[in-house]
Amino acid sequence: MKPLNICLLTASLLCGAPASAAVIVLDFEGAGNSAQLLNFYNGGTDSQGNSGTNHGIQFGSNALSIIDADAPGGTGNIANEPSPSTVMFFLTGSANLNYAPGFDTASHFITAPRQPRR
Repeated sequence: MKPLNICLLTASLLCGAPASAAVIVLDFEGAGNSAQLLNFYNGGTDSQGNSGTNHGIQFGSNALSIIDADAPGGTGNIANEPSPSTVMFFLTGSANLNYAPGFDTASHFITAPRQPRR
């Protein structure tokens, strides 16, 4: 099996709405293994029926979640993720995020795929 050769992006995203200065942290915990995130943070579900907190944030179909292989139900070849076990990634195109109120600050963490064991 070939290792995942992409960069896993945005394990956490901080959004502050300009008017309210609220901070929203997205850690993707609770999203499914290899699921499209879709409406996971928008009062709906990911492609596997899992739901997160409704922050009014919707993701495009290229935004996927994966759970670390050392966690129950996970198959991700990842390490050093800033949240316990789940990250967002994309294989093609871009991982679009739609947040209607907008945001004035965004911060993210990037983790690299785990190196194959020898």
